[in-house]
Amino acid sequence: METKHHGTFGQLLKKRRKSLDLTQAELAKRVGCATVSIQLMEAGKRRPSRQMAELLARQLGIPNKEYEEFIKFARARLDEHTSNLTVHVGHQVLWNLFSHKLTNLPAQTTPLIGRELAVRSARMRLLDENIRLLTLVGPPGVGKTRLAIQIAFAVEDEFEEGVHFISLAPVNDSDLVPAAIAQTLGVNQVGDQTFAHRLKEYVRDKHMLLLLDNFEQVVASAPFIAELLSACPWLSILVTSRAPLSVRGEHLFPVAPLMLPDPETVDVEPSKLLDYSAIKLFVDRAQAVKPDLEPGPANSKAIASICARLDGLPLAIELVAARTGFLPLLALLEQLSGRDFLHTDGLRDVSDRHRTLYHAIDWSYNLLTREQQLLFARLSVFHAGWTIEAAEGIMKDQSEFPLTESLKALVENNLVVQHEHDDEARFLMLETIHEYASERLLESGEEQDTRQRHADYYLTLAEQAEPHLRNETQQVWLEYLDVERGNFRAALTWFVEDIHDIEKATRLAGALGWFWNIRGYLSEGRSWLERVLTLGKGILSAERVKMLNSSGTLAWAQGDLTHALHQLEEGIALARELGPACTWDLAMALGNYGNVVMYRKDREALQRVAEESHALFSRLEDPWGMGLTHLLIGEVHLLEHDYKRACSCFEEASVMLRKTGDKWAIGVALMDWGYTESLLGDLTSARAHLEESIAMHQAIGERIIRSLTLNVLAQIVQQLDGAQLAIELYAESLDLLRKMGIEGSVADVQYNLASFVHAQGHYQLAKRLYKECQVMFLRQGNEEGVAKCRVGLETMEVIY
Repeated sequence: METKHHGTFGQLLKKRRKSLDLTQAELAKRVGCATVSIQLMEAGKRRPSRQMAELLARQLGIPNKEYEEFIKFARARLDEHTSNLTVHVGHQVLWNLFSHKLTNLPAQTTPLIGRELAVRSARMRLLDENIRLLTLVGPPGVGKTRLAIQIAFAVEDEFEEGVHFISLAPVNDSDLVPAAIAQTLGVNQVGDQTFAHRLKEYVRDKHMLLLLDNFEQVVASAPFIAELLSACPWLSILVTSRAPLSVRGEHLFPVAPLMLPDPETVDVEPSKLLDYSAIKLFVDRAQAVKPDLEPGPANSKAIASICARLDGLPLAIELVAARTGFLPLLALLEQLSGRDFLHTDGLRDVSDRHRTLYHAIDWSYNLLTREQQLLFARLSVFHAGWTIEAAEGIMKDQSEFPLTESLKALVENNLVVQHEHDDEARFLMLETIHEYASERLLESGEEQDTRQRHADYYLTLAEQAEPHLRNETQQVWLEYLDVERGNFRAALTWFVEDIHDIEKATRLAGALGWFWNIRGYLSEGRSWLERVLTLGKGILSAERVKMLNSSGTLAWAQGDLTHALHQLEEGIALARELGPACTWDLAMALGNYGNVVMYRKDREALQRVAEESHALFSRLEDPWGMGLTHLLIGEVHLLEHDYKRACSCFEEASVMLRKTGDKWAIGVALMDWGYTESLLGDLTSARAHLEESIAMHQAIGERIIRSLTLNVLAQIVQQLDGAQLAIELYAESLDLLRKMGIEGSVADVQYNLASFVHAQGHYQLAKRLYKECQVMFLRQGNEEGVAKCRVGLETMEVIY
């Protein structure tokens, strides 16, 4: 077979295609994929699925006797059929492509009805190489978001870096759109670089789809979307909006209401009623609350009239269908046709359909009890959902309030959506309903008090969670805090911008500091901490020490060592001034100061602060702090090149920290231990400890230490002749670091990769990697790094 004469499947594919005089676009059309997919396969950057490989075999005329060999060759990992490491490294590192799909698309709990043709049509358009910006336009309530999510699922396998859902509903400032997209992708801001710059830099060579939902209120940021597409040739964007973006390259996809019958004629043939998607949706949702409802001669005209009265808008249909459990169909129709339903002029500057939707929500609201209306309005203060406990927090001024019953009624009336998150009930509002509820809250005159209760609840939650981030319940609490990030931001905004309560802002930011650190939310954390620190400059308290400590730690993680030292030194001085009440915070600040001076290889300073911190934690009988400072003592031995004593310290620290159950701390100890074992030549044990560290940190969503550990493990694996795995480990490490914007560590890891491919004899790629590293090291003022790259490049000159 021809595979014996070609190094890669991509080369074989290209040759067969050209022998048939087919363009990439023509072949893509024949097998039903995007042209970019053929381009990626021919470039050696993508493997086809089994189904795709079979389609290719048929279209390329592969003989039956060679069919299975072709499929196997197409599906093989790159390193199984080529020794060309340059191709694979370029694929895995320079473009950061991975074999698993990345997506955050929200799971759907109900079937999408009546949109099958729209999904197929939109899928074909997104796979057209000439369409990279597709905008679903239509009135509120027509189902743009739900349809877009289904389309995204339909094309998920076509995008190597997956599909990413970004909700812009909470974003009211167009300038914040780059930040919203970047933060969803996990890309942090770095120094003076804008989110827009960081986003273009990160997405530049990635083959992914972004789903930007609810774009209408930030349409002024449309030029940035055009810039992003221009800077990122492999990127596609799917948008939902009430209005077009009106930029070059945009293709519109109007979303119409669901199909409706003529209400004057449906009683003739009621058996065909379910052929209409609007009727089918109404019946499906109505049967959820009234299982015995079936369209027939007695009710077909009423059902059709209800759906026609709602103009076939899916959201309005769902809201009204929920009432069939306790209102007969004719009664529903009568209320929809009554004066109350038509009374309001609706929302501002909107179409008739939007007013109809507003009426549907307003009508459902007016059917609620007084208690249900009160709860509904207050729930609008939440961002990205809430729990029952959080709802109790905003209703605590109402003694004996029937919260559970009222919340259940809102869910049953489709005004609130309930879903499960980690086996716990969680609730949210669709954006249009959220807007309506916000108006009701504003009209009630209770907005200020409700937002205060909301912020106070999340302050209490953050302070309750903080100590749990250092014990065996850490993972549960981290995930809990993560899902509440939107509410924490809202609470901080309330304290800082709206009421200027710096004391509570200080408490909240201080309580979230360790969470931001573990999860790697470096830019967000630093921004809030430094903002509150500036506003509360005259407040001398233990909470300020905690904030200075967190700010310094996050600065250290981003490689900003000068600022880190400044913040930690101020925190240490304030803790000493405040006395015994700040002993724990002083010990913590000293320990973090030790991490900074360790990076500066200041052995004397490290030993001094490590010993003082350890003594303070010992006096407090705090095993967690004692374990961490034991690691610092081990680092002192590392700087002295006494690897055996360092290894002993790290082993002892891991034993201490395992007793606390803190996976973050245990993982740090395992990383230090494994690294030191590698220096002693015990690669097998080193690998085991590093892999355990990575697994622990991945379980809790930690990114900083994990990225560094992956780098160390890659160096060990390459010594054990695991070239393929080493490359994948370097790639994963680089991806994490680039998202967080830690350029210093990116340069270090990429230098290690350059040295590896250099040693493997792949000089052209090594030269490119060295040059990129040299630029980064120059920006950092890292003369040692620049010199190392120069040596590597000089070697390249000798070779070429």
